[in-house]
Amino acid sequence: MFLPPILFFEALMAMVIIHKFWPLAKWVSGPYRWVGLALIMIGLVLTMGQAGRFRRHGANVRSHKAPTRFIHDGVYKYSRNPMYLGFLLALLGAWLFLGSAGALIPVVVFGLVMNFTWITYEEAYMRATFGDEYRAYCQRVRRWV
Repeated sequence: MFLPPILFFEALMAMVIIHKFWPLAKWVSGPYRWVGLALIMIGLVLTMGQAGRFRRHGANVRSHKAPTRFIHDGVYKYSRNPMYLGFLLALLGAWLFLGSAGALIPVVVFGLVMNFTWITYEEAYMRATFGDEYRAYCQRVRRWV
C-alpha cells in the first residue's frame, strides 16, 4: 500500500523525469514559472501545518490507521482534506515551475488516486467511527475546497 506522502514524492519524481525526457510542449515560461514556487510553498505549509494540528490534538495523522480524533476546526472548516489539497497544490506548483505539458500527467494521476482511493477509504473509516457527526460535517464541508 502506498501512503500519500510516498505517492506525492513519486509523482514529483515522475514529473521531473517526464519533463526531462518527454516534455510534450512548453506551456508556461518566464516569470509565470515563479508562481509555481509560491504554490509549492503554500501547499507544503498547508500540509505540514495540518499534520502539526493533528499531532497537537493527539490525533492519528497516519491515513492507513484508524482515526482517533475528529478534527473539524481551522482549515477543516473549508476542506475535509487540506493535507491532500496541500500536496496537490505543491504538485501544481512544481508543474508550473517546470512548465512542460507532460509534467502535468502525474499531477492529474495523483489527484485521481487521492480522490478515488485514499479519500474514499478514509471517509468510510470516519463514517464508521464518528457516525452522524461526520455525516453532518460532510454535508457542510466540501471534499477538496
